[in-house]
Amino acid sequence: MRLEDLIKKIDRLRPGTDPELIAHWTRYLCVLLSGMIEVCVQEYFSDYARVRSERRVYSYVEVQLQRLQNPKMEKIVSVAAMFDSCWAERLQQQTKGELKDSVDSVVANRNLIAHGESVGLSFSRLQEYHKAVCEVLDLVRALCTA
Repeated sequence: MRLEDLIKKIDRLRPGTDPELIAHWTRYLCVLLSGMIEVCVQEYFSDYARVRSERRVYSYVEVQLQRLQNPKMEKIVSVAAMFDSCWAERLQQQTKGELKDSVDSVVANRNLIAHGESVGLSFSRLQEYHKAVCEVLDLVRALCTA
């Protein structure tokens, strides 16, 4: 919820605030949003393995998931496929278009930001990405908790 709270605070600050300052906050929030994707995907699949498998299998899965970095939708779908090919197909179908593009854009922008490159990311676009990312993460969580 920390990310959502920050987004709300920045949204309230926007009127009358230096646009350059909002742009800096937007880049920071994009990095946090990308991190949220990574952490949540790792956590959801790891929890699934912890609950449903033997300790050594869970340990292996957890180590493999720690290697998951900058997960665009293709990587997330690949991880789902390692658990169940039906999951991957379902996730791919449910995230076609805007949802996939949003996750991929967040990660791509995060990489540009982290390497000091310029990005043309507006605060309102980041808010849209946030909503889409939350929807994707809800889909992943639903797979792992069904």
